[in-house]
Amino acid sequence: AADVWPPPGFGPIPFGTEAGSCLVLVLLALPAAFASYAGARRGGGFLATAGLLLSAGLAALLLYAEYLLFQSLPFTVRSDAYGAVVAALGTWHAFHVAMGLVAALFALLRMVRRGMSAERALALRVSALMNAYIAVQGLLVFGVIYLSTA
Repeated sequence: AADVWPPPGFGPIPFGTEAGSCLVLVLLALPAAFASYAGARRGGGFLATAGLLLSAGLAALLLYAEYLLFQSLPFTVRSDAYGAVVAALGTWHAFHVAMGLVAALFALLRMVRRGMSAERALALRVSALMNAYIAVQGLLVFGVIYLSTA
């Protein structure tokens, strides 16, 4: 067992295009969350719709970017404990991104079918909070993965 993390033989994961795009998409989840939440508070259909569409689009792009990131890593989940930890953190984040995508699409469908008002905005608020959570969780996950040094 090594006393350092990452284990000897593994330097920090190179921060390439895939990682950069993931980080940018994570950071872009915050404005989408704020737009959705502001639309819910005001009962504003345009702002809420824009926030939900942005949320859903960014979630889909982020899932694809995370897939590309996993393909570019120099190890696999079966390589060793380091690979397993990185894969577990990334998978945990991707799972939440997928749930955020489902929440945004559900809120959008519900808003289209039932109309938009401040009183009927629970699904929209949940989607906005989920996006904010995804952004914070993503920063923590990518921070652990990319800032861990030997």
